[in-house]
Amino acid sequence: EQLDCGAAHLQHPLSILQPLKATPVFRAPGLSSVAVATVSNYTVVFLGTVSGRLLKINLNESMQVVSRRVVTVAYGEPVHHVMQFDPADPGYLYLMTSHQMARVKVAACAVHATCGDCVGAADAYCGWCALETRCTLQQDCANSDQPHFWTSASEGPGRCPTMTVLPAEIDVHQEYPGMILQISGSLPSLSGMEMACDYGNDIRTVARVPGPAFGHQIAYCNLLPRAQFPRFPPQQDHVIVEMSVRVNGRHIVRANFTIYDCGRVGQVYPHAACTSCLSAQWPCFWCTQQHACVSNQSRCEASPNPTSPQDCPQILPSALAPVPTGSSQSIPVRLANAAFQGAALECSFGPEEIFEAMWVNESTVHCNQVVLHTTQKSQVFPLSLQLKGQPARYLDSPAPMTVEVYNCAMGSPDCSQCLGREDLGHLCVWSDGCRLRGPLQPLPGTCPAPEIRAIEPLSGPLDGGTLLTIRGRNLGRRLSDVAHGVWIGSVACEPLADRYTVSEEIVCATGPAPGAFSDVVTVNASKEGKSRERFSYVLPLVQFLEPDKGPKAGGTRITIHGSDLHVGSELQVLVNDTEPCTELLRTDTSITCTVPEGTLPAPVSVCVRFEHRGCVRSNLTFHYMQNPVITAISPRRSPVSGGRTITVAGERFHMVQNVSMAVYHIGREPTLCKVLNSTLITCPSPGALSNASAPVDFFINGRAYADEVAVAEELLDPEEARRGGRFRLDYLPDPQFSTAKREKWIKHHPGEPLTLVIHKEQDSLGLQSHEYRIKIGQVACDIQIVSDRVIHCSVNESLGTAEGQLPITIQVGNFNQTIATLQLGGSETAIIVSIVICSVLLLLSVVALFVFCTKSRRAERYWQKTLLQMEEMESQIREEIRKGFAELQTDMTDLTKELNRSQGIPFLEYKHFVTRTFFPK
Repeated sequence: EQLDCGAAHLQHPLSILQPLKATPVFRAPGLSSVAVATVSNYTVVFLGTVSGRLLKINLNESMQVVSRRVVTVAYGEPVHHVMQFDPADPGYLYLMTSHQMARVKVAACAVHATCGDCVGAADAYCGWCALETRCTLQQDCANSDQPHFWTSASEGPGRCPTMTVLPAEIDVHQEYPGMILQISGSLPSLSGMEMACDYGNDIRTVARVPGPAFGHQIAYCNLLPRAQFPRFPPQQDHVIVEMSVRVNGRHIVRANFTIYDCGRVGQVYPHAACTSCLSAQWPCFWCTQQHACVSNQSRCEASPNPTSPQDCPQILPSALAPVPTGSSQSIPVRLANAAFQGAALECSFGPEEIFEAMWVNESTVHCNQVVLHTTQKSQVFPLSLQLKGQPARYLDSPAPMTVEVYNCAMGSPDCSQCLGREDLGHLCVWSDGCRLRGPLQPLPGTCPAPEIRAIEPLSGPLDGGTLLTIRGRNLGRRLSDVAHGVWIGSVACEPLADRYTVSEEIVCATGPAPGAFSDVVTVNASKEGKSRERFSYVLPLVQFLEPDKGPKAGGTRITIHGSDLHVGSELQVLVNDTEPCTELLRTDTSITCTVPEGTLPAPVSVCVRFEHRGCVRSNLTFHYMQNPVITAISPRRSPVSGGRTITVAGERFHMVQNVSMAVYHIGREPTLCKVLNSTLITCPSPGALSNASAPVDFFINGRAYADEVAVAEELLDPEEARRGGRFRLDYLPDPQFSTAKREKWIKHHPGEPLTLVIHKEQDSLGLQSHEYRIKIGQVACDIQIVSDRVIHCSVNESLGTAEGQLPITIQVGNFNQTIATLQLGGSETAIIVSIVICSVLLLLSVVALFVFCTKSRRAERYWQKTLLQMEEMESQIREEIRKGFAELQTDMTDLTKELNRSQGIPFLEYKHFVTRTFFPK
């Protein structure tokens, strides 16, 4: 088609006399190259496409496609027509695209974890390596040239190794000499190999193979020790054990067997022990006298024992009338197959509610003087019969038998609720509260008039069908009381039985009205009650919708304008009369919803329906258009922090309301994009968790973008088809910057020009000058020169001196780095003034120091003089005290001598002493 059969290069055009004809075995658009290999009985065809994909087609001997796989090599880059298998290793294929050369492995066998998946994939290159238990190329499997070591796809999944364990069910109480393993499938002879049976948790026993065999092989191994049996799960009578056969340290085949315990059946099903025992999938027997389930019938005592579930002694359930709380009752219980008539039984209504059972005849017992209490409106008690003195041994009760106990004083706050309980069998009467009706009390009379507290909604369409909810008190004792008693003016409202709550709530469907009007709601239940609020019948109208077109993938949010659109309880917006418009939001004048996916690009009708009635009359039309198409994204590299502006090119973006970008596997939160025009969208790249290449997807109007051509032609691999992503972003480390001399502090004087030279570590991001943002504090630095290693920028405005230090930051997308701090210095005048002030302060300090030292010396001399004077004074005082003490001693000596000479101290007579004391004058 492109060369016109060589006409552009030949002097004379060529003509085809006998054209070759063949039937195509595979069709796909945009094929650009082909390479073919023959593997076993298959023909494997590799096809390159103009969209950058590599198709792998497996053909059988009849040239029919048995499997296919698609690998995206470089989306959007055509695969060159020359493709070559690696001469040294045919397991690889060399191919080229517009910007790269790739060495692609011909098969990804390792993705298949099991033999069934590996062989079932029908990939001619892949097969199951039996003794290595992995899916490989044939040359990667040891001894694959020998039979049964490697199973190819042509042999089919039926040749995969399998194993059957005999016996498959093991009684926990029985001894077993060993286990027989029947191994089949494609396996080499296991005779002479190191084998073991592996039960997990490092429990293994030796396995033996009698002799050489292929295909079906028999092996023997010991059962794991009884002490190492796994525990039975709670409420289960058996446990499934997985075992595998290990050959040369690898698990080559697996199987399960079951360990069961008949004795646990009665514990798991205590109220149906006999029935469960005889219907179990294990060979179990029921012993009536021991009330036990056993695996060996010889353990039972000689007595008639049931052999089928129907023969078990059991309770025949019967309906019992509700009983009031605290009353004494005799409750009859009927039995079947009561082979132990006369045995002492007890009636159990719970762990704390045990009453005596009396035999009436061979098939009936009575639970005597049963008194049950409840503080709830109604409570159901289970009824069981158990052997007296043996609480855990119950008679079978296949269908649970229960007794309802009610309390009239609870849960009935008004008259209608109280009297309405009669329909439930509760004998209650209203008398200043709900009470139990006595045997001589008259039948209850009527209740007060209904009290309507609220109605919802307050409006509805003329066609009716609105579900009107009425809440209040005394709204009837039963549905029949209000079945024909709810009205809106003169229009009837039909109550719904399944939505009626006795006395409290009525939900009714409004009838059609002849015209718009408003009136109160009336409820008549032998007496009449009216609502305070009014219900209005209105005629909703729709006028137009916007936007009236969108992609057929759906997701467009449309707004329908009109009046009285808030009415009613149910609203539907149908597109093309079948598909609902979702996420409805409505007000009095508008309805907003999300359009569903369309099938074809064509106009469709939009119908607005209230209460599941007919469409509101208006010619609303929405036009489905061809979906937007994304053709390329650039750049395809992003720093790991994200935020780089990715330009998305394509068509029909004018219909896009919102678009987001997501990265799979390593991506963080999706980012919101901006629509520039009908052909361009810009998106900040999402942040990533690591440096890697990851697939990218776009969500347009909430729908995942899909390449319609590729999907239609089935040219996507399963992961791409599920995800819809075919673009990739290469995440690289964040760029690193520093100042030219790597200093952390840069000095700058205000008023001087500032130019920064920033060193940039080399990277592969390919950043443009407009992607850098450099700031000094809050002031932008204008970028002038950008190269691979250096960035020059200058500040054309004065920097504020309020702060002495300003950080220098550089931003690329979401990445921010502070590379240095700018320290602002003062002007020359300020420096001179500072020096003068400092000199004056220094001089003043010297003078003050001299004055201080002078005064200090004077004070010290004065202190020393004062100290000397104080010492002289102390010396004089000491001398005077010494002389005074000597004179005092001399005077005392003279006085003593005088007293001795006069023979003691002279005393007056008593009368003279008293007279002088009291009458001194």
